Amino acid sequence: MYDVGDIIWIVNSSYPGVKPYQVVEETTHKTLNGTLKTFYVRCPNADGVPVALSELDGDVFTDVEEVEKYLNSKASAAIGKMLSRGKLLIAEHFTQTAVQDEPSTDIDSIVSSIPENPIGNSNLSSVDQLGSEEDFLVLPDGTKARINIKGNIL
Repeated sequence: MYDVGDIIWIVNSSYPGVKPYQVVEETTHKTLNGTLKTFYVRCPNADGVPVALSELDGDVFTDVEEVEKYLNSKASAAIGKMLSRGKLLIAEHFTQTAVQDEPSTDIDSIVSSIPENPIGNSNLSSVDQLGSEEDFLVLPDGTKARINIKGNIL
């Protein structure tokens, strides 16, 4: 399984993290019930006290590339899960609206849609007169339009 001196990688299952360990001892116990192998590993810290591999909680790897693949797959799965939750939240709490094109600047179509008597038309919200030659109309969609009137058109 492991040889003394091998470097193994343990991906902790309790919290995010990965650590290298070195196998420092292999013990074999033979009994009437069978053979039991115990591996002791040393953590890369100052005290370096050997610990039984069975006491550590996590997935064990012997190849760093395999650790990287495993961690990338776990990260991808977690990212996918977060994005799925976000999409559900969007569907639940936000309304989807299409982006509207820029308003038409065709002056002829705007002018032709204004009735002869804008003040009496219920479709127009208000007409603001500034006492000059310029008037402002508020169209039904809330757009303010400036009208420059020269002379008496009424």
